[in-house]
Amino acid sequence: MGRLYKFDSQRNKIDYIFSDTIPEEWYPATFLDFDLLERQNLQEWIARDPNCLCFKQNSHLLIIGKEVPVGIQRLDLLAIDETGNLVIIENKLGASGKDIVGQALNYAAFCSSLSVQEIFDIYDDYLGQKGAAEPNILNFFKSFGRKVSTLDECSINSTQRVILVAENFHEEIAKTVLWLRNKSLLIECFCFNPYFTNENVFIEIKSLIPLSNDENIDSITSSKLCLESLQNSGSLISTTQEHKNKIIAGKNITLSEKEQQKKYWVKLLEKYNEIDGFFSHIKPKKDSYIYHWLGGGYPKAYFCFRFGAKLIQKKRFPPYVSVEFGVYDIKAYDKLVANRVSIEKEFGHELEWYSNYGGNEFHVIQFVKYDANVNDETKWDELFDFHCNHMPKFKSVISKYLK
Repeated sequence: MGRLYKFDSQRNKIDYIFSDTIPEEWYPATFLDFDLLERQNLQEWIARDPNCLCFKQNSHLLIIGKEVPVGIQRLDLLAIDETGNLVIIENKLGASGKDIVGQALNYAAFCSSLSVQEIFDIYDDYLGQKGAAEPNILNFFKSFGRKVSTLDECSINSTQRVILVAENFHEEIAKTVLWLRNKSLLIECFCFNPYFTNENVFIEIKSLIPLSNDENIDSITSSKLCLESLQNSGSLISTTQEHKNKIIAGKNITLSEKEQQKKYWVKLLEKYNEIDGFFSHIKPKKDSYIYHWLGGGYPKAYFCFRFGAKLIQKKRFPPYVSVEFGVYDIKAYDKLVANRVSIEKEFGHELEWYSNYGGNEFHVIQFVKYDANVNDETKWDELFDFHCNHMPKFKSVISKYLK
């Protein structure tokens, strides 16, 4: 059992509620069920209340940076803890993915070389006020009773911590994190799990590693016993099970829903082919088990651009445009990931980036209109505009960085 929070959509924050158990009338859900996004929601909740990640007694966090540039990538959140350590917070919507640990360690290595003045500069940028960092950090230390008069008395950035946040974690990630902890690296995993009841959204936050109900988890010498404890927590997912879950979800799509989507794709193609001939050779399919998609791509390449509508648990099919890479073209996907900031700036919108390792491995970049439903025929003209307006620009920006 973790801590329970209620999502306030008006203020885009989560408020702690005093409860020891999850009521039976609460239904497990996912972030995508409520159109919640990684940066606009998950990241903002933590930025506004970083102590939601402080499960140990007398632990505190102060956010000092958001989207901090690290080469051509960006660190989600940077914080300082009660001892002066820098804390790298890396968030992932949904499952953790296989790259989250490596990415976070890269950020930790970058932060390890930061001088105190460079840390102040990052915090000044975050506050939008030059010279505000030093007094704010000093006040942070004093706020929980630390008796200091100047920051010279504090040890700033003597070491670094890593906090990974996701809805659930792959077993491979858990094994890697446990191994790193045994090597004395300060790295932790937290799960954010949504629930739904009576039009309200609640979030359970659990400390997965270390287990919040077992302070001696790191003294367990057998990795097998440790992983069994984590599996019993209900927050680990195997890549095979994740793939099976998607297949099961796909079987819930009715024949009429598939036919309705096919009708939409036929009309969309007619309109899009007036813009360019990129999809002129494509005919709509109706055999996709999660979402119906139209694919087209460059000859002799292991990726394709897609129109699609993804199934989420509310039985809605929000439309998207995407590009997908197969396992043999991971270098092309990595090249785009390295240019993520520039790509999103040129496209004009935040994109979703994720990898699937169950069944056939693939990697996806997509832009989704979560407030729409392809099966709502009364809104089709609006959705045609969405697809036809965004695909040409999306295709142009992605192609530019693959040359």
